[in-house]
Amino acid sequence: MWHFFAACVGGKTVSCSMMQLRWVILSVIAVCLCTGAWGQNLVIRRNLVYRTVDGQSLTLDVSRPEAAGGPLPVIIALHGWSADDRDLLRPVAEALAGAGYAVAAVSCRPAPRWIFPAQLEDARAAADWIHDNAETLQVDPHRCFLLGYSAGGQLAGLLGTREETTGQFAGVMLLAAPTDLTAPPAGLQVKIALEMYLGVEREDHPERYAAASPITQVSANDPPFLVIAGEKDDYLPPSQASRMVQALQAKQVPAHLLLLPKTGHEPPSLTAPEGVAMLRAMLAFLTDPRAKP
Repeated sequence: MWHFFAACVGGKTVSCSMMQLRWVILSVIAVCLCTGAWGQNLVIRRNLVYRTVDGQSLTLDVSRPEAAGGPLPVIIALHGWSADDRDLLRPVAEALAGAGYAVAAVSCRPAPRWIFPAQLEDARAAADWIHDNAETLQVDPHRCFLLGYSAGGQLAGLLGTREETTGQFAGVMLLAAPTDLTAPPAGLQVKIALEMYLGVEREDHPERYAAASPITQVSANDPPFLVIAGEKDDYLPPSQASRMVQALQAKQVPAHLLLLPKTGHEPPSLTAPEGVAMLRAMLAFLTDPRAKP
């Protein structure tokens, strides 16, 4: 049910500058991660209960390098609204963990049994649980990032822009995320998915669609954003990503846009050039969210 994903496509090979050398190094790291050449064993703690609602235990998985010492930066990874699809995030989560991050892949209550804002409440509860258990998890709560994959990008975008979570996150990465739910949907499938998620039709309750749109929540206090969109995504017009970045930049928030001319809706293999380039962009952002790409 309505999953979004995009990959970052790499640029030209040029010579002799520190910035370009940095990108070469990140590319090599990404290749090593994708091919398994990085050599880090991971510890994965699965199905940690972070919240119980209506008798249902909500869980998350935490991946981290086995040999890592001290508290690690942590990435909270969010998937779609309709099912527990943490497996879709696992390759990226394990690759980023291999680069020295703790990655928490979070399961939220699915629509349509629970409608918005239930999923946002769960995502916020997961972030609070990670913060409260930072010492046990060996993570640094002051270096906490959000990764929104597919429809989870809407949740990550809202967490990053809502006033009540201001200052909680070091950066937000959105992969083909629906950031403006008020826009006309690209087809019947998307329309039905939104109605299942929000519980109402857009024409009848536009205010509910606006409240669920990250673009309407943008403020000058937001953390830096990396927004990635595929130009061939049939489910999500790349103009949404462009407008989200423009809205952030208008508030003087560091925001980076990557439009991918050959990328559609499906996730790339992490051993493919698109997957390698995607990880390169993520690693650069995680290293310095405020730096220009």
